[in-house]
Amino acid sequence: MTSLSRIRLVADYLAATRNEIAVDEKFLRLAHVKPAEVGYMPRVPLWLNKGLKAPMLTRIVWRFTWVIWLAGGAFAYFALELIKLERLRGRISQSGQDKATLTDGAVLGLSSRVCDVMNATHFPWLPKNWLTCPWVPLHNLPKDAIKLPLISLLTKSELREAFICALRAAYALAYNPTSARWALQGYTALRWFVVRKAVDKLTGVLVTTQHYDRWAVLVDRSTRAIRIQAKFSRKFVMVQHGAMGGLDSVGDQKDYSDQPPTRIAYVDELHTYNLNEEIIFRRDVFTKSRQKSALAVFYFSPTVDLTGELVNDQLQLLFVGHPLCEEFQSKVFQALKKVLDFDAFYKPHPKAPMSASMRDVGWTVIEDSLMFPRVNLLVSYPSTLVIEYEGVHVEAMVHPLDISPNDAIQFVQSTLEKIKLMRKLNPLETETNTSDQAQCVENTDANDNTQPER
Repeated sequence: MTSLSRIRLVADYLAATRNEIAVDEKFLRLAHVKPAEVGYMPRVPLWLNKGLKAPMLTRIVWRFTWVIWLAGGAFAYFALELIKLERLRGRISQSGQDKATLTDGAVLGLSSRVCDVMNATHFPWLPKNWLTCPWVPLHNLPKDAIKLPLISLLTKSELREAFICALRAAYALAYNPTSARWALQGYTALRWFVVRKAVDKLTGVLVTTQHYDRWAVLVDRSTRAIRIQAKFSRKFVMVQHGAMGGLDSVGDQKDYSDQPPTRIAYVDELHTYNLNEEIIFRRDVFTKSRQKSALAVFYFSPTVDLTGELVNDQLQLLFVGHPLCEEFQSKVFQALKKVLDFDAFYKPHPKAPMSASMRDVGWTVIEDSLMFPRVNLLVSYPSTLVIEYEGVHVEAMVHPLDISPNDAIQFVQSTLEKIKLMRKLNPLETETNTSDQAQCVENTDANDNTQPER
């Protein structure tokens, strides 16, 4: 590989990582905390709950890890990953799994979510090949799927070239004044370059469920390189995997400061939920040139398979949770319990761990991420589950992700009215006056010891 080619690849990685940094910064803004207060560690949703409880400790851990990373930790980490990948490549070569064809396109298994999204009833046209990564577990592949191990597409020299690119990218990230504090984002560099080298070899229809993260930018930049070089034909297909407004306030689609800094430019076909979601993709994800040029768009309705049954007239609610709205949802639950008889489930976000105190609120916590109970009503932030439950005719009371606990009183009132309308309950069960509802929320706040710590 020439020095110029290597520089271009590193530049693509840095562009992809800028989007990851932007997403992490957005989570911190929603939590009303500055990165300098808790540290510039990647994957904010995973550690945010604990980080907010001990910000000074979290900041010390970040600083210590950051120093170790730049003092040789990056080299050691990538070297260990390289050794594992080389060994895996040897085993796959001996097993004969490296004979798959590359001419028919592939579904990119870059996230464990891809199998849930790629429902055969929605997408019968999918390529048979599924590109699999050793670090991404894929469950319930289609029966006719052909596994195409990522590592089987690469030579030893390509793996080592990915190692060199990863080192250069990690230190380029660290020495750039605008990204230096986020240098730990470079932990994905080797895997990114390994995937990039494999994706560069694929032709035909390439399907991804990533929207604008580092993997989506990878596929986009790979497609650009292939078209510039006119190596072979490729059709870049993007399939929506989650609600695009999930991190924004309800109805607020105009926060341009939250748009990803690196846009997608070479997608040919978009499969999305509805017109509103399409508008967000065009405005917030795609480049202006992509917005104006022809783009094939198809709508599909995501659904879930519900478990359990509704018992007579017993009201059942599902709280769709996230660490940023735990206190609010706990307060709503306690307030509703004072005026209604109902059973409730709590479904934590699969990639943002909940506080331990959420187990003691009074609802049933759903541990299985693939379990979706049959309920009468959802209480949720703008989650994908809202759209999926709508597909099976279950309505939702939706609130902003970063809503203040002080807004619980008004939300409870609206929820009671919604339930009264839905269930046609006896007016005595739901017609609680405003002051009584406010008092019940205040009492919950004062007496309940199960509220998550902040």
